[in-house]
Amino acid sequence: MGKAQAKSSGLKASGYFSYRLKDLIALVVIIACWAGANILFQPMNILPRFILSFAIMAFFVTFSALLIRKFGVVLLLFLLAVTAISSLPDLTGLGIKAYVVMFIAGSVFELMYLIFYTEIKVIPFDVIFSVVIALASVPLSTGLLLSPALVNLRLAEIINLMLLDFFIALIAAMVSFFFWFNIRVSKFILKFEYAS
Repeated sequence: MGKAQAKSSGLKASGYFSYRLKDLIALVVIIACWAGANILFQPMNILPRFILSFAIMAFFVTFSALLIRKFGVVLLLFLLAVTAISSLPDLTGLGIKAYVVMFIAGSVFELMYLIFYTEIKVIPFDVIFSVVIALASVPLSTGLLLSPALVNLRLAEIINLMLLDFFIALIAAMVSFFFWFNIRVSKFILKFEYAS
């Protein structure tokens, strides 16, 4: 319990629960880049379009969490993405229910991050594992919202889709981490993180 309390105090001291204006501006820029990248994949066939769109989603979600590191940033990113990007993978045709699915996924991320932050000593893995679990949960929450009976009938297919999402998200999250790792000491990123 002492370790968990110390970690919680560390989160508060790091400003994890308070946003700056530039955090919100960065979020809008990330959404714009994500939407632009997503448009490029729309002319493709269904499977490659799904894989690349999902990988881009995992990439930008991971990058946002690593760059901004604020409570609720992934949840906010998901809800803004549903509004700004009409063709998110796993959400096509859901309408208003897409917000519920993304709210669930964002909440899963926040919960997993707080758990992993207290348990995992290697810093980026708390973000990576949280993103992967949150995105892998999307097919299940989508299915349950559409028809719990259908989920029961097609459980094997949903599990397969969750596994596909899991591995796509894992690869994309790792790529995003390596990208962030290589730019994290650049003048621009240091100024973003530490300048008032």
